[in-house]
Amino acid sequence: MRNIITILSFSFITIFLFNCIGKAQSLNKLNTERKNKHLIVTNAEREEYSGVYEGKIDVMISPTGYELVEGWIAFDFTDNNSVVLYDGLFFEDYKLENDEVKSIIEADSKGFSGVGTTGFGYFGEMNKQKGFYIEYNEEESDTCTVKKSFLRKTGDVKTAKAKIKYYKDEMSLFDIFYLEFKRELLNKDFNKLGNYGKFPLVDETNNAQIKNSTQLGNILRLSFNDNFFKEQYNIMGLDNIPYRYEDHYPGKEGIYMLQTSALFISFKKIGDSFKVVTISHPYN
Repeated sequence: MRNIITILSFSFITIFLFNCIGKAQSLNKLNTERKNKHLIVTNAEREEYSGVYEGKIDVMISPTGYELVEGWIAFDFTDNNSVVLYDGLFFEDYKLENDEVKSIIEADSKGFSGVGTTGFGYFGEMNKQKGFYIEYNEEESDTCTVKKSFLRKTGDVKTAKAKIKYYKDEMSLFDIFYLEFKRELLNKDFNKLGNYGKFPLVDETNNAQIKNSTQLGNILRLSFNDNFFKEQYNIMGLDNIPYRYEDHYPGKEGIYMLQTSALFISFKKIGDSFKVVTISHPYN
């Protein structure tokens, strides 16, 4: 009799545990489905959020400092795209999420214009106008406060796609130009390199004007001398594609800058090609 009671008790406990486990699994599945549903962004939303947004954005003006300037951001989330073009710079490593309250652009910590680990903004409205709230760090003394700036939507997805195409084409054109410039530099063809200048251009070290290709060629010859090419790290450094500044970066709008131990050279798109527009000596 005791054996029968024991068997029945064990069977009841087993059934009870399986029921509890089954309910727990179902609940976890339901919670996962709910969570995933909150993260889903529909195609209609992707097209709605895609576009050009304008307002105050933050640009890096020093390793630890930022400045608010008038700028823009273009988004394209359609056609399996996820493109963020930040005032002329393409931003990667992010995702569009929906937390049921607001759609967020999430970004891992990449040091992008004050971007932190929680993202750099979210879509919303202000005074019934659609836009994007960008989050930025305001530095005051030893504290760092996250603040928001509202960017109004000024262009649709078609406008954003056109803007994105323009800057992708510009980057491709610069890559081709820089390969040629680097080749002439490695060949030490300073006469030809002098012709890349947009004259008159300025030596920002002392504000001196460089008026012609002969002057620029001589400066490049003195800067990139035999000592420069003796160091392997200098030659390797030339393989790094010059960095492009934001369009509204104070004093460096749309500039691609090559930084070497001998000379800083700034390039800018002039017409259908790129030209040297300024130089500066890193150690004055």
